[in-house]
Amino acid sequence: PVSVTPVPTSFSGEKTPDYLTSVTDTIIYKDYSTTQGQNPYALCKKNPRFPQKLHQILSHPDSKKWIVWLPHGRAWKILDQSQFQDKVLPKFFPHGKMMSFMRQVSHWGFKRVHNGPDKNSYYHELFLRGLPHVSEKMKRKPTGKSKDESRSVLSTLHIAPDFYQISKEHPLPDEN
Repeated sequence: PVSVTPVPTSFSGEKTPDYLTSVTDTIIYKDYSTTQGQNPYALCKKNPRFPQKLHQILSHPDSKKWIVWLPHGRAWKILDQSQFQDKVLPKFFPHGKMMSFMRQVSHWGFKRVHNGPDKNSYYHELFLRGLPHVSEKMKRKPTGKSKDESRSVLSTLHIAPDFYQISKEHPLPDEN
């Protein structure tokens, strides 16, 4: 079981206390679910970054047949890659290609869950259902690093936090 302490932080510019992390034998997960910030609807930019577009996709009613938030709201999953590429990607990205989309997922630091109830889903500590303002802190990984350098020990071991336990202690809003 993972014991998580929410990260006390703010995007308003005041000094942020050091955040707390939960540590089990090998899992470190920072829970940003209590992060304060601007109104999520203020993030409607002319050219949103990839995480904001992904929030838009996940909150769009027509997309829910092919991509969904998992019940805990800390990971998302593509249900039908072919339909997702054909029906959803062209509405949000000029390329409309699954390979390009997955490259973006990787470049933005999303981690894949390889086993358990969330198998084949993706998560990022700063990408949370109903809290798009938190994803404003996400940074795209620099290009040019070798695969070995960019992979963490945890992702190599394919270990993911127990998001269901975390959500019992720190539930997320249902939708954006």
